[in-house]
Amino acid sequence: MKASFVIPNWNGRSLLERNLPAVIEAAGECEVIVVDDASTDGSVELLSQEFPSVRVVRHDANRGFSAGCMSGVRAASGDVVVLLNTDVRPRPDFLAPLLKHFTEDDVFAVSCLSIAADEAKTIKESFKAPVFRRGLLKYETHPAGATVEAPPGRRNTLFATGGHCAIHRARFLELGGFDDLFKPFYCEDLDLCYRAWKRGWRVIYEPESVVVHEHKGTIGKAFGLGCAQRMNRRNRLLFVWKNITSPGMFWLGHVPAMALRALFGWLVLDLSFYAALFSGLPHLPKALKRRRTARHAAIVTDEEIFRRISEL
Repeated sequence: MKASFVIPNWNGRSLLERNLPAVIEAAGECEVIVVDDASTDGSVELLSQEFPSVRVVRHDANRGFSAGCMSGVRAASGDVVVLLNTDVRPRPDFLAPLLKHFTEDDVFAVSCLSIAADEAKTIKESFKAPVFRRGLLKYETHPAGATVEAPPGRRNTLFATGGHCAIHRARFLELGGFDDLFKPFYCEDLDLCYRAWKRGWRVIYEPESVVVHEHKGTIGKAFGLGCAQRMNRRNRLLFVWKNITSPGMFWLGHVPAMALRALFGWLVLDLSFYAALFSGLPHLPKALKRRRTARHAAIVTDEEIFRRISEL
């Protein structure tokens, strides 16, 4: 099974300097592709001078994370694409545990165990256990008491985090990659993997594959935490509008809950909800159009996805 590494980059020169040597070591003989999204900080010059073995795909204009990943996946020659953010540093032996799962016919993606940037005994992300509560999708990333020495075991997961995962290249392209509905960032990986689950493909969490993640190393600096939080809430609404097609979950769960929050959220000064709602509503027609397309392609129900993840 041949793999290609794809790293989207936008003004991440300092992160590339810090983390790319570890990526190259972990990749071994696999190709490493950096997709530069019109950086202005000298990233391309750094790559040509310090990392000549890395293949660079350049965008003439900034097109965002989803487009960067798509350019990289299209350029890749591997059967499996390893997606890494610039703020992620893989352990030297992290690749083999990911690749072994792609011998199974129904695997779409495999996600890693992510630990804190200081490599303390802190898990940043592991598996995503979904719960549909108060009209929205929620999830926990690891059970209480889990540590780096005793992480949660291998299992099905809701989605593979786009910043550190391996994806079946042909199936990624068949699904059309990340949806630009979620631009500029957040929930595009959730949406992609949920569509894969609806096609009958699995997403797996593999704790033997470990990366160190400086979480929000790029987004937090470029956009600020306030913008990042607003985009996260907006895109979680868009995810439901596009993907949750179960009548009970959508019409009896989501719609009444959002109506009540819209009517009474001001009482608890939930201003971020209103910001997310009103920034999401202009995208509702596009979300509903893609909802119809996704529903026709689905062979697995929402309830079945939740059941399959929770039972393993």
